[in-house]
Amino acid sequence: LVITLSNFYGWPSFLTASATGTYNFYTAGSTGTSTLVLSNLGANRMVIKGGDVLKFGNHTKVYVATADVTSDGAGFGTLTFSGGAVTNIPVGTTATVTAVPFTVILDGEDQGYDMGYGGISLMSLDLREVW
Repeated sequence: LVITLSNFYGWPSFLTASATGTYNFYTAGSTGTSTLVLSNLGANRMVIKGGDVLKFGNHTKVYVATADVTSDGAGFGTLTFSGGAVTNIPVGTTATVTAVPFTVILDGEDQGYDMGYGGISLMSLDLREVW
């Protein structure tokens, strides 16, 4: 069973109103890279907060920003993310920062269900990201 979670609301997101959703990499990165320069950010604004999730256009792994990204006057900003890239990232690759889809599988056989007041259900699953 593989589940793709888009519009995943369980992850804390601190995106500012200036975030538009998709940016481009100005520099290329090789496998293991964890710092890259983004372009197309607009001038002098914070576009990503540390802790926000993002996905690169050339693969499905989801990353977490480890620091805020504030653009300079030319619309460039340095992104630092956790884990290191799992594959090369070419110049011009997009970075999605809103409605980031997660692809996950069940990680264990235990599932929990609970019926609360007013018919509200609670479901518990252990999931693990796949890419």
